[in-house]
Amino acid sequence: MKSFEDKEGNQWVCTDGSYMQYGRKISDKVFAFLEFSRDEYPDEFKELCDHSLDIDLKDVEDYKWIDDTIDLDDLSQKEIDNAISAYYDSVDEIKKEYGDDANWIIAECVFEQTNGLY
Repeated sequence: MKSFEDKEGNQWVCTDGSYMQYGRKISDKVFAFLEFSRDEYPDEFKELCDHSLDIDLKDVEDYKWIDDTIDLDDLSQKEIDNAISAYYDSVDEIKKEYGDDANWIIAECVFEQTNGLY
């Protein structure tokens, strides 16, 4: 996966190039995500998607991104189950499929279900 550096020097991994979504691991259960606000800036979104492998996160204004930090310890099991249900049948399925990256995938599901873009 391609990674990018932001204005603060943080490394972000492209988790979904078609939606300009990026993530980074802060700790075992805390993850930060950002995604371009495609509904508010549709023309710029299309332009960025056409060149998603060449973009520099430092060149895109901060206010054009939706960002959130997901701390899995702050969520109940019911909240996690609700978030992942759009993509997976269970947390066990995610753990089996992704192993050590399961928490990242769970946090990404939470982000996608709470960021207002889906």
